[in-house]
Amino acid sequence: MAFLGWTLYWTGLNLTGASLGATLGTALGWGAAMLFQRHDLLLPSIIACALLGALVGVFLARTIHKIFFFLTGCVFGVAVGVAAAQYLRKMGYVQAGHLAADVGIKAACGLAGGFLMLFLHGYIVMIATSAVGTLLMVYSIGSQNYTLLIPFIFLSALIFQIALVRLRGKRFLSRGKDDD
Repeated sequence: MAFLGWTLYWTGLNLTGASLGATLGTALGWGAAMLFQRHDLLLPSIIACALLGALVGVFLARTIHKIFFFLTGCVFGVAVGVAAAQYLRKMGYVQAGHLAADVGIKAACGLAGGFLMLFLHGYIVMIATSAVGTLLMVYSIGSQNYTLLIPFIFLSALIFQIALVRLRGKRFLSRGKDDD
């Protein structure tokens, strides 16, 4: 998990979306064939609906992932905006009781936090999986003598994940250029 966390995360996200979508698509395909009493089209309708459901499931899983990160960033941004509004009010830049300025500061900080979190979500997942994987590796050994290895394992896992994602991105970009 420490060294392949980003890859495992995205693979799991896509597989979860595909399996849930395919399951729902299978149920809809079976239900449609039974509703129209077309038993000869049962298998083709199940397969077609399952494949379509898997594609829709992957799309929805990725969309929900992005919405979650955006909303999380908005919450943190609004929290920063509350502190910024209090600071600006204290310094005299914003008048006390000026609601439009208060709401504007909080909204701007919320949107900035949301877009920042959306832009950095890959690195956030890499940091989190590197940290959790490192702690699992070190503490599964069972000796406290290895706690000094935590920074080295964490940084090497993080660097490895970033390099792996960048190399994979360059490989896909170079593949697209060769096809033209």
